[in-house]
Order: sequence, then C-alpha cells, then structure tokens
Amino acid sequence: MRMRSSLLPTLLFALAGLPAHAQPVLGPGALNPLPGESYTVYFCDYIIPGFGGPNQTWDFTAIACTPELPGTYEDPAGNPWFPTATVMFDDVYLEGNSTALLELGYSAPGPDLMTCTDPLQLFVYPMTYGDQFTDNLDCDRSGAQMSHRSGSATVTADGYGTVILPNGTFPDCLRIHEDRTYTDVEEVPGNTTYFHRDYYHFVQPGIKRPLVSILQTTWSINGGAQGSGASASMLVDVSTGITSAAAQQLPIVWPNPASSSVTFDLPPSASTGTVEFFDARGASCGTRMLNGTGPRPVDISALPTGIYVCRVRVEGSVRTTRLNVMR
Repeated sequence: MRMRSSLLPTLLFALAGLPAHAQPVLGPGALNPLPGESYTVYFCDYIIPGFGGPNQTWDFTAIACTPELPGTYEDPAGNPWFPTATVMFDDVYLEGNSTALLELGYSAPGPDLMTCTDPLQLFVYPMTYGDQFTDNLDCDRSGAQMSHRSGSATVTADGYGTVILPNGTFPDCLRIHEDRTYTDVEEVPGNTTYFHRDYYHFVQPGIKRPLVSILQTTWSINGGAQGSGASASMLVDVSTGITSAAAQQLPIVWPNPASSSVTFDLPPSASTGTVEFFDARGASCGTRMLNGTGPRPVDISALPTGIYVCRVRVEGSVRTTRLNVMR
C-alpha cells in the first residue's frame, strides 16, 4: 500500500552560480521496460552519490567498474505465479503500468520462488522533484528454506540536474532516493535477518534503466553484529536498439559514429522538431531544426570530435540519444 506526499516546499533551495536545468518528470514511458530491450550494465565500486537539490551536476567519471555482458528484458510468457507481469529480467518479474513499476517477485532454478501479496513499487508516475511516496512489502519465499519478507520503502525525488559518466553527459536527470527496510524470517534454521538498504538512482526520462544506481546495505542476524556492504552500477549502452526504439517512438540517429552529417528517424506523425547537441561538459553546442517528413539529415561538420547527447524535441515530448563524432 502506497502513501504519497510532496516535499517540494521543504526541498526548494537555490545553488547560486549554477545554470538552470529543466525539471524532469517520470511517466510510464520513462522507465517501464519492454520485452526485447537490451542494456549493458557494469557492476561498480561504491561512489559518493553527491548532494540533492535542484540544478546539480553529478560527476561520476571516476567510477570504477567491471565489464559485464548485455542483459535483455524477456517476455514473462504467462508465468502462472505472476499473471500481471509485463517483463522478466534475471528471474525477477516486473509489472509496468500507467501508474507504477512494481517488483512482483522472482522464480529461479532450485526451485526458489518468491511471491508477494503486497509487491514493492519501485517507481510511481508521474513523479518529479520533491515528490515522495511510502510503500509496503509483504512476500513469501519457498525453496531450500521457507521465509517471510516484510518491510517498507520511502522513495523521494530529491534532486535534478546533469549526470556525467565516462561515456557521456546526460542533462535533465532526476535523482531518486530509496530508503528500504525489511525483515526476513526463516523457518529453517529459524533466523530473523534485519536489512536496511539505501539506494540512489539517477534517471533520465526515456532511458529505461537508471544511468547510475548507488547502494549501501547494512544487516544483522537475530540482533547480532551488524554487517555492511556498498556498491554501484552504471549503464554503459544507452541505446535500446532499433526495434525497441521504434516501438517507443524514440529518435534513431545514423550513422553513429559520424563525421560530417547524421540522419534522424522520427515517428511518421512528426512533421517538425528540433535537436540540441550537448558536449561532454553539458554545454549546448547549438540547435538544429528537424522539418519535413521521413529521415531528417543534419549537418554536424561544425561539431568537434567527441561524444554528444542529442536532445530531440518533437510532438511536445523530449527524448535523448547519444552521438559519437569522429574524424
């Protein structure tokens, strides 16, 4: 069960001297994944999440990561334990609907099954800076050892601004702070484990996974000594691929890398639009018009070699994609 409020009056404070950023809004099209979408996410060492508030710049270029293979969201294929699931990833079943993205549970070999009478809501829609909600969790796990999991999470959109990664700069991002506590009660061997997880997710609407997620965890068993751990993850490939991009009506830019010109493929219904280029520092490098129908060519001969974020505005919405300029 979710309770929602807004912290905006208490979170509004200005940071003098920083440029203003657009205030992003999360909707169902911003984070709900679709079957077939593939992403490359690296597991990384813990990195300080920085400050909250408006107009922030979060620089994670020093993050240390271990390369991993791409992962793909799969069709849940009508799993009887999770009839409302819309995608499955690493044995975890998710439901993305018009109001929330929920973690329904998991079904892993073993068998190891967790189903929830009250699943955890990871994100709710719409959500923008200053919004907050609290959601409860109640699940049962069966397998080698029976257990019951219960707890709650308080989720706050506590900042927005620009995220800088080793592979590019991403403006108009929202930071989501999740404070999760829960308890696992095991029938065998009869232990009770208390968990506290502190997450920071840095999200750019239109990219279906957080650009960066940072986690600190503490736990104790039967009230004994406390253990702890910390880690992070980073999205490396922000492209969802041509098939899923078309399904989401996202801009497709080709060739990529490019040298003197690129072409943007937009939804067939779009007759006008603009694209603004941002360099690795987050500075605007100019705006071009995207008029007409069909593929729209754009001259980029004035852009120096480097990685750019292309912010495409079309049909009242904003989408981003990445462009590598090489000469």
